Amino acid sequence: MGLVASLLFRKDIRSRHRDLIAVVMRFARGDLARALLRGDGPSDPEWARLGEGSEEPAQLAEELEKLGPVAVKIGQTLSAQSDLLPPRYVEALTKLQSDIQPFPSEQVREIVEEDLGRPLEALFRSFDEEPLAAASIGQVHRGITLDGRQVSVKVLRPNIRRQIELDFEAFQQLAALVERRLEGVAIQDALETARRTMLNETDYEAEARNMQELGAIFDPFDGLRVVQAYPELCSPRVLTMEFMLGTKITEATPEQLERIDGERLAEELLRSYLQQILVAGLFHADPHPGNMLLLNDDRLGLIDCGMVGRVGPQLREQLLMMVLALAEGRGERVARLMLDVGQAPPNLDHHGFVEAIARLVVENHNSDFAQLRLGQVMLATAKACQRHTVRLPDQIPQAGRALAYLESAVRILAPDLDPTRLIREEAAGLIREHLGQDVTLLNAFDRMLRARDLAERIPAQVARLLDMAAEHELQVKVDAIDERELLRGLQKIANRVAAGLVLAAMIVGAALVMRVESSYTLLGYPALAIVMFVLAGLGGAFLVFKSLFSDY
Repeated sequence: MGLVASLLFRKDIRSRHRDLIAVVMRFARGDLARALLRGDGPSDPEWARLGEGSEEPAQLAEELEKLGPVAVKIGQTLSAQSDLLPPRYVEALTKLQSDIQPFPSEQVREIVEEDLGRPLEALFRSFDEEPLAAASIGQVHRGITLDGRQVSVKVLRPNIRRQIELDFEAFQQLAALVERRLEGVAIQDALETARRTMLNETDYEAEARNMQELGAIFDPFDGLRVVQAYPELCSPRVLTMEFMLGTKITEATPEQLERIDGERLAEELLRSYLQQILVAGLFHADPHPGNMLLLNDDRLGLIDCGMVGRVGPQLREQLLMMVLALAEGRGERVARLMLDVGQAPPNLDHHGFVEAIARLVVENHNSDFAQLRLGQVMLATAKACQRHTVRLPDQIPQAGRALAYLESAVRILAPDLDPTRLIREEAAGLIREHLGQDVTLLNAFDRMLRARDLAERIPAQVARLLDMAAEHELQVKVDAIDERELLRGLQKIANRVAAGLVLAAMIVGAALVMRVESSYTLLGYPALAIVMFVLAGLGGAFLVFKSLFSDY
């Protein structure tokens, strides 16, 4: 049975290969492909007009939706990267954040009843069969519980986990092929990270826990709310949560945006994310505008907490320094921090790497944009690291993507807001809170124990050192050079110098003997002088030979 399933899985992968290649070939001759191959970008005059009067942007979004959840997630990610695609394509892909084809209500009923163990009517007073929204992982239905609470019920798409595994298996195989053909291109690690992230999104019980944790972090911010779940009506495939009355900020009318204090909400949103990433170490990793609602009480509500990022204490400290360096435009500092947290190859061109990162940061900091786009710059530096084969922790590009999404929402709420100013204002508070995290009773007790242990060991270690010194047994080993090799080299130099002096003395002596009359001659000259000249010449030739051919 396992063999049959494996063979069917492989057959499905081959089918996915064909689907992927068909889509690539379909768009390979299009305007976008030609522009990307030419290396065009936002600075090119024709970039903003690409896709005008063409069906290609809408067709690309449709094809990605047909390919399944992984392709949809890629499209959603690209829609937040306004520097990577022309405006018409970004606009078309933005629809993937909400306009996804739903699955039938019969399957919804079957999943809810199977997971919660009772008929739908025994769980809800009413349950709308028409979904409120459909996404790549699941879809949301409105309902009313038996005790009268209005709820949103998110139901996982059927067989979605297998579909994700299948898609990523196909992507991994194609990525391996690309990596073999193009040296220095690393795709498989990024795909594995994305696979784990998407599979985590398919566990709705974990999402319910995320909601509770994020809710505690957002609680101090009056203008923000995180949707909360009802655990008794949740399962791995069903998530029942409070119903938030509001409008997606992407669909908000100019009148609605004028009514609210957009700048205050945008500032609180940015501050909350600095708090999440740099202090709490847990952040909502998918804050694209489709996951934000303008609530009827003029607050901002965040939904869809399936994708979160977790940052350890040491990396949080590094990220804090990195964000401050980015805000100040200190490119070399950013590069050094990237090397500290990443894994660099042995043959890395350190000077070239630091120069590339510094140039990237300075160009963005001194750009004509009214505000620093922190998320975009973090993503750009992460891509530069990838080009230099410096491997960064997954949390850095994940935080960059989250901040890039966030900046899209901020531009809707407050187009003139300057994040750099906000970061500078928050810097001191962030540092205090970060340092304050270590001041806990448990940490203090741990440090006291370590200090006591060190204090107990110091006298014995000092006594041992003194004893070794008194008995002339103390040795200091320096591993900077090989002293034996050094002495051997010095001895060789001394021998050469001594031999050279002896040969020079023989030549001078032979020249002096030349002027002394002798009964023993050779070639008309004193024989002793000629012998000394010959020996000196042979010795000199031998010394030159050894120097040229034996010392290298």
